[in-house]
Amino acid sequence: MANHYKRINTAATGGGSGGNPPYDYTFLIATWILDGDGYYITLPKSSHNRGNHLSVTVYENVVGVFEEVGIFVEVTSDGNITIRVPVDNRFDGKMVIIGE
Repeated sequence: MANHYKRINTAATGGGSGGNPPYDYTFLIATWILDGDGYYITLPKSSHNRGNHLSVTVYENVVGVFEEVGIFVEVTSDGNITIRVPVDNRFDGKMVIIGE
């Protein structure tokens, strides 16, 4: 069953106008980094190369089918993306980033 979390700050204004295709970043449960009472994954701008004005959608891989989940997503002013979940709510999934 898919995790369902409240989506926060998933889209900065602008983006998408540069003609770049969406960037998919696939991750595994083992990718998550423990941080206090939760886990996070950070994707630097240098990896996705989609600028600073981004729309980020996160999906969980549920038996080979990607289902959209609403989780905490932070897009910093320098274009880095961090997603967070509470302790042991990690999942295999992907981020789809649309931007410049």
